[in-house]
Amino acid sequence: MKEAKKDKYIYDICIVTTAKYENLYARQYVEYYLKLGVDKFYIGDDNPENTENLFDILDDYIKKGIVDVETMHARNLTQIYFYEYSFRAVKLRCNWLMYIDMDEYLEFTDKNMTIKSYLHMHVFDKCDTVKIHWLPYDDNNLVFYDNRTLIERLNHSVNLNDYTRFHKSL
Repeated sequence: MKEAKKDKYIYDICIVTTAKYENLYARQYVEYYLKLGVDKFYIGDDNPENTENLFDILDDYIKKGIVDVETMHARNLTQIYFYEYSFRAVKLRCNWLMYIDMDEYLEFTDKNMTIKSYLHMHVFDKCDTVKIHWLPYDDNNLVFYDNRTLIERLNHSVNLNDYTRFHKSL
């Protein structure tokens, strides 16, 4: 089912996310997921007026058409409403649509695997949704910002007995 419809989409894999006071790692996020095969990003800029501005941080990606940024406060949107708004706006453009927060990073045990190669495995040919488990990480007792990437700084997962209730749907 997915394979038959794939050619009608403009983008294969898209991410929808929001950002509020996350400009320090917005570029890291986009660059990380570009390496994993994401084609397009739809980002809701939830920064209050006259504070951080994602347009400045991601200007080159915006100009290349890789990133679209929507100012959420201009539409009075909360995160859930931005996700709903984005779904209606982009659902026919994307073969696979993922909602992944700006501080969430998918990682495969096989370091050669990408989201693109994963979602194009034949086992998913007839799937409309793929649910993946994720493991939450905490602040690792870091109080102050340093220049390392998020993945370098926050590398110890929360010790949970049952993390199976945490998942993302692609």
